Amino acid sequence: LALPPGIDRVPVEDIVAALRACGSDRWPLAVLHHGGVGAAVGRSLAVEAPDVPVLVVETPPDAAGVARAATEAHRGWHGYREVVYGTGGVRTVPVVAPMEVALRDDSAIPLGPGEVCLVTGGARGIAVECALALGVATGARLVLLGRSPEDPEVRGTLARFASAGVAAVYQRADITDPGAVGPVVAGIRERYGPVRMLVHAAGYNQPRPIDGLTADELRQALAAPGPV
Repeated sequence: LALPPGIDRVPVEDIVAALRACGSDRWPLAVLHHGGVGAAVGRSLAVEAPDVPVLVVETPPDAAGVARAATEAHRGWHGYREVVYGTGGVRTVPVVAPMEVALRDDSAIPLGPGEVCLVTGGARGIAVECALALGVATGARLVLLGRSPEDPEVRGTLARFASAGVAAVYQRADITDPGAVGPVVAGIRERYGPVRMLVHAAGYNQPRPIDGLTADELRQALAAPGPV
């Protein structure tokens, strides 16, 4: 399964077909990608079907990269394997290890009192928790973008911000529609001033076992654009 760079060009039908075939028949899955979503695709199958051999190879998008991926596939593998070829053909293997995290330093956050932070992802989940902590730490104004202004959860979220002393408003916007988002952001700038920071946490999260996954569901999950 070869995935081109850029989420907007991922052939979701091919991804779903490959995942479902390997999940049901226990065939090995090899994924070639170029800085895209390949690792997420491979890991999804590896978690749900750990007995299926899964190989993920990330290479530059050129003939040499494809050749290196073919070499990796011919070596044979068991379980989950992930390999990255960088510039010049340098081969690395990602590993999972604990990281030491420095103590939080609020003074280092490049956002000041009253300055605007735009938050995608609506009024629930990790977007809200990050935004609330950011607002408390900086005194910034938070503008939440979502598609459900009538949702009672929105009122509850705004009440949480108010009780914490954080200025926050909710604006209706579907960020998968650039034509609709532009005027909303323009209005935010006109009313509150320039946007100084973006917390991008929008996404479609409807977990589904691989054997029931459809192309439309995967397309929805990939619809939220990355930050620009």
